Amino acid sequence: MTKREDRAELIKEFQEKFKEAKKQFDLKSDFEEIDECFFITDYILSKGFVSQDILMQMCGVIVDTFYSWNNHMHNLVIPNPQNMMQMSETKMFNEVQKKEILGIIKSSMALVRTYTLLVLNRNKKAEARFIDDSVKLWKKNYAPKILPIMKKIVDEWNKK
Repeated sequence: MTKREDRAELIKEFQEKFKEAKKQFDLKSDFEEIDECFFITDYILSKGFVSQDILMQMCGVIVDTFYSWNNHMHNLVIPNPQNMMQMSETKMFNEVQKKEILGIIKSSMALVRTYTLLVLNRNKKAEARFIDDSVKLWKKNYAPKILPIMKKIVDEWNKK
């Protein structure tokens, strides 16, 4: 098999497992919708395997995505004083804007911390709800709020 065939087979395996899990655990979100938000397919391809526990694998990718963005947003509010890029970016925002950024972080943290309960409780229906809730949060509250922040940062860097 060529590398391309391996990739196609991996994606097919993932989509089949997803379809089974969607039906079995009443997952509301579509594959494309989840992938658009959290790049699950890219993750699967980069790791080279589809877990037997596909829902938990997807939950892990989702949490990693929120953590990554939350860390970036946190650094805008409370930068590492040893990091000149972070120190420059924090100056791009006033105190009101920083409070808004903290609100964005807060909006995802209950969901992110729910992941630890999922790991401990291992409830597939709860994992499916977690995925659906994550997609809703990402599309309705998170991404629309971080987009203008990121645009502002890019604009400010382009001015310098």
